[in-house]
Amino acid sequence: MTEPLLTDRRHVDGIDCVSKGRTRRAVKALADGKPVVLVDRRMRRGELLVSAELATTAAIAFAVRHTSGFLRVILPAQRCRDLGLVAQCGADDEHAGTHTGQRVSVDAALGIGTGISATDRARTIRVLASPKSTPDSLTRPGHVVTQRVALHRPMADYGYDEAALQLALSADLQPSVVLATIVGTGASVDLCSGDELLAFANELRLPLVSVDDVVTHAKYI
Repeated sequence: MTEPLLTDRRHVDGIDCVSKGRTRRAVKALADGKPVVLVDRRMRRGELLVSAELATTAAIAFAVRHTSGFLRVILPAQRCRDLGLVAQCGADDEHAGTHTGQRVSVDAALGIGTGISATDRARTIRVLASPKSTPDSLTRPGHVVTQRVALHRPMADYGYDEAALQLALSADLQPSVVLATIVGTGASVDLCSGDELLAFANELRLPLVSVDDVVTHAKYI
């Protein structure tokens, strides 16, 4: 059984109270600067989600420790344009059929060392989230991967990236988040999924929320 939490449903006046409760806990945790586990309905994959605006050394080190280590900063398309974040080579090649949205990697222009440490990456991530930042606030290439997302699409079509930004907005935070894929505790090449995702969230006391939960409730939290 791979989704015991996500099939536990209680309805009051047509509202899925369990789903709404998960969404509320995720929004509060994000607003408090804590990580959240974001999954799909069948829990085939889990993403560790951190607010970019509130990123700390501890949060980024935690994300690196418990995930693939490939951290992506998800930003709205307009924010990418404002910061001059052009497409990574081949990321938006129509002829090759690739539309990943991946932008150029960056470092903060000031206040960091080599750029690779958790402290340096947290600093770069906060610069990306700051509405005061300009293209000159960043150097290219760097150690933090950025990714563009279009928020104008229907919420019914939302995936992980769009749902993560919606959670940040619901928490009254800047629409910028860090996502990293959670890996299993067995073979390092395996993604964490199913009951293992539940155990991961429970053991580390992290709120777990699904993309469907966010689509249904986040705008009304």
